[in-house]
Amino acid sequence: SLHFLGCFLYEFGQGDKSVEDAINTSYGQTLKRFHGWITRGLFSIAIRSSPYKEDFLQSLAIDPNDAREVLFEQQILNEMIEHGSNINNVLNKITDFLY
Repeated sequence: SLHFLGCFLYEFGQGDKSVEDAINTSYGQTLKRFHGWITRGLFSIAIRSSPYKEDFLQSLAIDPNDAREVLFEQQILNEMIEHGSNINNVLNKITDFLY
């Protein structure tokens, strides 16, 4: 769901959570209520394979040398917050229009 993606980008962009924690928080706020206990259990198992924060951030670098820049992490996190907020704003407007 796009709500999950927007929430994840925003939560992870705050910078104080691991990838796994941001996924858990986002899942709880968006998709969990639509899943039965089997799907919830499978999701719980699946997120345990999420990458470490540093590895995830490095994977977002176009050039591996970019990840070594002093401001790289903060810039990526700021962009995640911005994009997460934008996704959620658009989805809220669509929801308001439809309902």
